[in-house]
Amino acid sequence: MLVKEIMSKHPNALSDDMSLKQAAIEMQKYDFGFLPVKHNGKIIGVVTDRDLVVRTIAKGQDPNTTKLKEAMTNKILFCHEDDDLTKTAQTMCSNQINRLAVYDKQENFTGVLSIGDIARKCKDKSLLGKLTEAIHQK
Repeated sequence: MLVKEIMSKHPNALSDDMSLKQAAIEMQKYDFGFLPVKHNGKIIGVVTDRDLVVRTIAKGQDPNTTKLKEAMTNKILFCHEDDDLTKTAQTMCSNQINRLAVYDKQENFTGVLSIGDIARKCKDKSLLGKLTEAIHQK
């Protein structure tokens, strides 16, 4: 099975100048907990619902004025649409992450692969079990 068969397709990228509150509204609207962040049309990072809460709001930063560039993760872990799902799940396991950005062959952002996508759409339930166990190890 290939990543493109189960990934969530093309969520909107958010501007790095967007406030945390605006980002949270976008996440709620589309039911995504992970969105790419762009600057001048180029993806420069990602932001998760956890980034919003743990990195910023819990530290007292104002969600109305704090910008995404202050909360985002600069390092983007990714896979490609045509990658094998089992191999990609290994990448998620080894990095203990729940989501990966997905790119096409031309390096354009096209979507997100999440553990939720795997749970809902992958027939290999043992893969999901291994992934869940690896991600939640201490």
